[in-house]
Amino acid sequence: MKKIYSVFALILVFSVTSMGFATIYDKKDEINKEISEKEDKLKQTVKAKEKVEKSIAVVAQRQYDLEKKIKENQAELSKTEKELEKVQKELEKALEKIKVQEENFAKRIRAMYDNEENNSTLQIFIASRDLSDFMNRLDFSQSIAEQDQSILNKLKIEKEKIKKLKDSVTAKLNKIKKLKAELEASKKELIAVKKELDRRNAELETEKNKIKKEIAQKESDKNDIIAEIRAYEAKKAAEAAAKANQQGIATPSQPVISSGGWVWPIASRNITSYFGRRLHPILGYYRLHDGVDIPQAAGTPIYAAKSGVVVLAKYYGGYGNCVIIDHGDGIKTLYAHAINGGLLVRPGQKVKAGQQISKVGSTGYSTGNHLHFSVMVNNNFVNPLNYVR
Repeated sequence: MKKIYSVFALILVFSVTSMGFATIYDKKDEINKEISEKEDKLKQTVKAKEKVEKSIAVVAQRQYDLEKKIKENQAELSKTEKELEKVQKELEKALEKIKVQEENFAKRIRAMYDNEENNSTLQIFIASRDLSDFMNRLDFSQSIAEQDQSILNKLKIEKEKIKKLKDSVTAKLNKIKKLKAELEASKKELIAVKKELDRRNAELETEKNKIKKEIAQKESDKNDIIAEIRAYEAKKAAEAAAKANQQGIATPSQPVISSGGWVWPIASRNITSYFGRRLHPILGYYRLHDGVDIPQAAGTPIYAAKSGVVVLAKYYGGYGNCVIIDHGDGIKTLYAHAINGGLLVRPGQKVKAGQQISKVGSTGYSTGNHLHFSVMVNNNFVNPLNYVR
């Protein structure tokens, strides 16, 4: 009876554990989906922010141009005001001359009126020495009157000329003042627009930083889950290996080759990071993730996904210990982050699909033991899942 209960307990524990990890795989997929959604939202926010910043730049340029026009307008206004002041003085002088001339003319008229008897033609004739003297005296008297009138007429013409000039300058001044008012109104409007754009830009910056933090948190949550999954799979792999050693069972056969000559490059099909743009877990910024990440215990065999010739087998920057195989027709595959001492092939070596070429590790830019697997077509990275499933 105790044995039955023990077996039942083991089955229950196994079921709960399996369900737990099934749930955690679902949780990982859910987080990936949330990260993808937030990345899309971040792209939209960044795009909106770039649009606002372009608008700010346009408004700033308009403000600069407007300030330049305002300065030019102010200079023209000052110049015209001085011009008007000068014309006004000229007009005042002309009016003063006319006033003086009119007063002198009036005095002479009054004098002539007061001495009307002496200035009569008869009196001029009597006072003259002869006829020639009489004509000269009469012409002189008339000449004085005509000269006074001529001077007065000229002064009045000059006055009208100056008045017209004043009216012209005044109209010009009013036009400049009107333009100044319009420019100042435009300046006020642009200040309001700039203020609103700055507010929106700050709002989008806050939103962008918030989304980045949310993505970073989700990435952290995902990494925790990946670490848990890796630990679980490593444990299961170790248990399976121990059991195989105890029972003397041979290791599983080579991966199955598809009709297209492709094989899955590792025993696990658990993908923790897919092909596409993502926040790099180490570099901290968004860039293309050029392959898929498949976590496995250190030392797990990595297989050639297709027959070909090894073109690289060495430490290769962020990829760490890396193998690249050329399959012809412009197709190459890349296997990254192999354990130190885990590269089992050399450049120039021919390999067959399913042949072990390296071992899982965490060299280069890596957060844990896994295979980073990429496919290139004409040296451009493409989604590996379009070739192997």
